[in-house]
Amino acid sequence: MPSANLSGKPSATRPEHVEEDFGLQFPVLDGGICSKGLESTILMHLSQTNESSQMNNEWVILRLGSLPPEAFADIFGYVPRFIQKAEGVHPLCPGQLFRHYAPRARLILGDVNAQSDAQFILGFKERSYPRDKRVIILGSLGNPDEVAENLYDTLRQLDAEGAAEVWVDTDFPRCGLWQTIAERLFRASIC
Repeated sequence: MPSANLSGKPSATRPEHVEEDFGLQFPVLDGGICSKGLESTILMHLSQTNESSQMNNEWVILRLGSLPPEAFADIFGYVPRFIQKAEGVHPLCPGQLFRHYAPRARLILGDVNAQSDAQFILGFKERSYPRDKRVIILGSLGNPDEVAENLYDTLRQLDAEGAAEVWVDTDFPRCGLWQTIAERLFRASIC
């Protein structure tokens, strides 16, 4: 799982990303390119007493990750809910900072009908985009694993190419791994 990154920057999914962030003197155990592309899912167990003095035990997700909420249904007997950190509250785990995973470029999130004047576009293989823009493909709409694997690499590519403003095609589902991808893009887009 990626995690070796400077706070707020896109996570490292390749050994060279770690070297970019921390320098060549930083020791890197090279396990190759990260196959999942997203950090681990972080769960927390809640025990609460409700108004009728009954104990409620529940697992919740503090950070969406490479295992989507639905992956836990067979284990818990329910899909754990995602608890988003409120602004001004101390983070309970990594990745809960309000702006996180972000390239230097300003990301503009929108569906296919709301393209901006940005010169860069993050999009999908199945869609066509204006030919006068620099289009970087996240992957296929039919393969959220591929998009997750490519996400941080493409955000880092934006920095390498000097992008200032990027329109991101967010016309994709919001379930399973897509929920995590949408959450990462949202955190990366906050100014």
